[in-house]
Parts: sequence; structure tokens; C-alpha cells
Amino acid sequence: MVRYPAQIVAKVLYQEFPDLALKVDAKIREKVPDTVLTDFSMIDEIVVQFCALEDFQIDDLHDCSKSRSHSNARRILFAVILNLFNPELLHNLIEGSFSPKGRKSIEKALGLSKRTVNYDMCKARNYYKIYRDFRTKVDLITSKIIESYGSKENSSTGTPI
Repeated sequence: MVRYPAQIVAKVLYQEFPDLALKVDAKIREKVPDTVLTDFSMIDEIVVQFCALEDFQIDDLHDCSKSRSHSNARRILFAVILNLFNPELLHNLIEGSFSPKGRKSIEKALGLSKRTVNYDMCKARNYYKIYRDFRTKVDLITSKIIESYGSKENSSTGTPI
């Protein structure tokens, strides 16, 4: 089977199978939220909000050797960040990795190494795909964070959150 570029597939789909194209479009909208952030400087604030919602200290997310629940909380946080900044990656709609700028913002916010962030990002994506409870928790926290912003704006794009 030949792998055609996505633009060609989408164009043929819309032209030849419009009903199916509408179903595909609805499914994508269901998985990818309307709000996608691009300003990675907001990650510090998201970490603080996550800690407040989950009753964690930032230090607990840095040193996960104390408890298994701490490492799970960090993976939930990473999945929330992915859901806010790169939902198509979290939902396995595209292949690839999280933005290097975003990863560095997480490293800085939590005082973690690049290796640890990459490892837990990968775990977060897999857990989101496999475990329904994990996915439900991530989606709930994501929606609470979006709600908490109200009409604030993402300073880099000016799009309402």
C-alpha cells in the first residue's frame, strides 16, 4: 500500500466521500479541543494550578522516589500539558514528539532532566491511550484548568482560552 500525503487523502475524501469526511471531521473535533495553547511560558502557571487542584507540592512532582502516586501525578500533569498544547499528539492522531521549547519549559518548571521529561511524556501518552481512569482524570483536570482561565488570553496568539 502506498502512503499518500495527508493533504491528498483529505482532498479525495472530501470530494469523493463527503458524508464520510463529515464523520471524520466530527471525530477529530471530538478528540482535539477548541483550545490549543502555544505560549510555553504558561507551563509554570499550569504546574501551579495542577498542584493546587491535586493538592501536591511542586517538590513532590520533582522527586517521585517517595511515592508511586507522585510519579503517576507527574504523568497526569504531562498528559494535561500535552492536551493543552499538542492534543493531536496525546490522542495519537499524529506521530512525533513534544516541542523542544515546551519540554525545556517543563524541565525548568519542575527541575527535571531532559531524559526524565522525555520518559514521562512517553509514559503519559501510553497511559492516556491504555487506561480509561487516567484519561478521565486528565480530561477533567484539563477542563478545570481551561475553565479557570475564563476569558484570559493566550498572550502569544491572542486566542481566548
